[in-house]
Amino acid sequence: MKVLREPLLQFLVLGVLLVAVHRMISAVSPEEIVITGDQVDAVAEAIQRDDIDRDTIARGLLRDEVLFREGVRRGLAEEPTVREVVIRQLRKELEPVLPEPTDEELRALREQLPDRYDQPAKISFEHVSFPDRESVEPADLLECLRAGEDFRSFGQAVRLANPLPPTFATQLERVLGKAASDEIFAMEPGRWSGPVSSHRGVHFVKVLTKQEGGPIPFDQVRPTLAAIWLKQRSDEEVDRLVDEMAGDYRVILPKEGR
Repeated sequence: MKVLREPLLQFLVLGVLLVAVHRMISAVSPEEIVITGDQVDAVAEAIQRDDIDRDTIARGLLRDEVLFREGVRRGLAEEPTVREVVIRQLRKELEPVLPEPTDEELRALREQLPDRYDQPAKISFEHVSFPDRESVEPADLLECLRAGEDFRSFGQAVRLANPLPPTFATQLERVLGKAASDEIFAMEPGRWSGPVSSHRGVHFVKVLTKQEGGPIPFDQVRPTLAAIWLKQRSDEEVDRLVDEMAGDYRVILPKEGR
């Protein structure tokens, strides 16, 4: 037919055929993604985390590669070498709109993170300190302190604020060591006690204030818990969608143990 001899029409028909052939080839021989053991090793060495196994790392690398290729295919970057930007953009596009979590869901999440939202114990105290036991004077120092003599007239300089302002137990453990910290927290407030040995010296202590540790009130941590919950659910949904996209590729992952 004369119409089929038109150059423009021939070009359009050829284009349609090429697209059809490409789709047929892609269906028969899908694009390949290879994640190597060396890639997994590099990530494992960089993050230094015992709670993430090699299979999880490999799956993460696979998802990033799928996101990158799909993002480039969708035109999210004029320059495909901007890998991290493409990955972030497509993850953002895939994020679902989620309802606000309920208090029950957030309390359950908090149960999974018990130490993260506990307030550590806190203490403040006055002290008379010496570099070592041989330096302690007078011999009846504790009796003198309990009798009401000015504590500032005794002791030698050590690197410890006096009085020590309210300090969390975890901080005091770093300063004096856990054994000394535990001993001081067990002291009766308002009464001179000691001596207590630490890696900074020997200390006679009068506890001024002591606040027991415990869970932070739920209302104070609810916004943070809600943000964590929403991110977890969003990440789970995005990962599910990316795993579906990965089905369009021929995926090769490293064997277990390598």
